[in-house]
Amino acid sequence: MWADPVTGASPHVWDRAVGWYFVALVEVLEVFPETHPGYAKLKTYLTTLADGLQKAQDVSGGWWLIMVSTDVRSACETYTNIVRSTLAG
Repeated sequence: MWADPVTGASPHVWDRAVGWYFVALVEVLEVFPETHPGYAKLKTYLTTLADGLQKAQDVSGGWWLIMVSTDVRSACETYTNIVRSTLAG
């Protein structure tokens, strides 16, 4: 089984999917009213994700295509550009 039987979490994270999720959070928050009850929760998701991405960043300034992978070492340029532009705001 590829996922943890207790948490359901995968041992690897596909960065491209995380990148699109990150962009979607930013775009939704740009049009979502700050007074909406769910705004703070989405903002917390974005902040938590941004902190985690910065911690996972490679010394070269990019991210691996698959996080925490020791056997797959292909950097994803598109993903890196998405995250950089989103973090830059």
